[in-house]
Formats: sequence, C-alpha cells, structure tokens
Amino acid sequence: MAELLGFERYMASLIVVSGEGEGEEHQVERPRWLLGRGPGVDAAFDDPEMSRQHIAIEFVSGRFRATDLDSGSGTEVNGEAVSACDLCHGDRIRIGGRVFQILIERTDAIPA
Repeated sequence: MAELLGFERYMASLIVVSGEGEGEEHQVERPRWLLGRGPGVDAAFDDPEMSRQHIAIEFVSGRFRATDLDSGSGTEVNGEAVSACDLCHGDRIRIGGRVFQILIERTDAIPA
C-alpha cells in the first residue's frame, strides 16, 4: 500500500516522439504498466518489432523504472541497451519502431 500511495503523488505519461503515432500520449495509470503488441498489455501497438509484452514501466521505491520483459528486439533508454533502469523526466525509451519520452510530474496530491 505504501508504494501505491507514493505512486498517487506522481503523474507519468509516455509521448511517442518518433515512429508511427508520433505525438500520441499514453498515461501511466497504475504502478505496473505494460507496453507491447498485446494481448495483456496496458498500451498495445501494431508494431512487428515489439514483443507481445515488451516492457514494464513500474513505480518502485519512489522511482519509475523500465524493465525489458525478455523482448526479442530489446529496449534502449537514451540510446543505451538496458534490461532494467531507473527513469527520469525526459528520458527517451526506444522499443520496436517507436521512441517514447517519459514525462514525470510530482503532484503532491494526497489520495482521498
């Protein structure tokens, strides 16, 4: 429950900055959020270079973290191949044929 309360203090979204759907925004709506071709993901993309479940964006210990889910084509953050790494506001994440930029904003909102 403590992790969820921490998650509620942030707004995070992924903006497609390169590739099909450029300009689209996808809100990270829960502490573990999956991207890929689907099924079983929170944001599905018609992209043959993505795995069905390609990457998880997770809120862990007060930080957002990207974890590659053993994808076939891998994941890059700011141009470097990663299996997992902490994310900062503005980082760029390449999965498949798209590049996303993560926007993280602390809201300091306390859930009701």
